[in-house]
Amino acid sequence: MSGDVALGNGFGLHGEADVGGFGVGADIDWQVQGTLQNRYSDTVTLEAGYRYLAVDYNNDGFVYDVAMQGPIIGARFRF
Repeated sequence: MSGDVALGNGFGLHGEADVGGFGVGADIDWQVQGTLQNRYSDTVTLEAGYRYLAVDYNNDGFVYDVAMQGPIIGARFRF
C-alpha cells in the first residue's frame, strides 16, 4: 500500500508499507518507508526519507532474521 500527499510548490510526502512471506518464501517480511519529495522538473523528482525493513527466514537450519533501517535518498526520471 502506498500514498502521496501534495504539499505545494513541487513538494510532497510519499509513504508505503507492505508485508509478505507468510511461510511461502520468508516466514514473514515487512517494510515501511516515508519520503519527502521535490519535483525538480517535469521529468525529475528528488526524494529523501527513512526506511525500515525486517525479514525472518528459516530453512533447514539456515536462519536469516534481520532488520535494517536508515535514511534513503533517490531520484525518479520520467521519459
